[in-house]
Amino acid sequence: MLDKKIDYVKTTSAKKALKSFEYHNAIAIIGPFGSGKSAFLLYLEDYITKKHNDYKIVKIVADNRSFLEQLKEALNVDKNSLLEILKEKKNEKIVFLIDEFGRFLENDLLDIQTFTEFINKNENFKLVVAFHKSFNEYNKDLSKIQGRF
Repeated sequence: MLDKKIDYVKTTSAKKALKSFEYHNAIAIIGPFGSGKSAFLLYLEDYITKKHNDYKIVKIVADNRSFLEQLKEALNVDKNSLLEILKEKKNEKIVFLIDEFGRFLENDLLDIQTFTEFINKNENFKLVVAFHKSFNEYNKDLSKIQGRF
């Protein structure tokens, strides 16, 4: 859904998320299906374009492919290692907007942990993810990832 332009009414939660975006490298938008997470990501893309136009926006909607595969496609790179990709891009200012992030938590945990740790150590990267279950609802220990948001 990250390819449509919409009118968006900022809720109290959206305003808090925008404020968090300004001060944190990674934020998670968690809510049930139909609660406006994808719409917020579209609004955030427009907000970034207007207020932080020095950032490149990389959009990913998780599907059945691996996180690494989708990241390579989104960044148009041909590296086989997540760390190689991130190191190659580390001097670029990038905001990653990832919808349906829970799919990656279920299938690509090690890559996601590496990715979130790198994001938090690199001032040029920001990460905003949206998913419908809280970290605690997954049948895995996500404490290392949850602590990055």
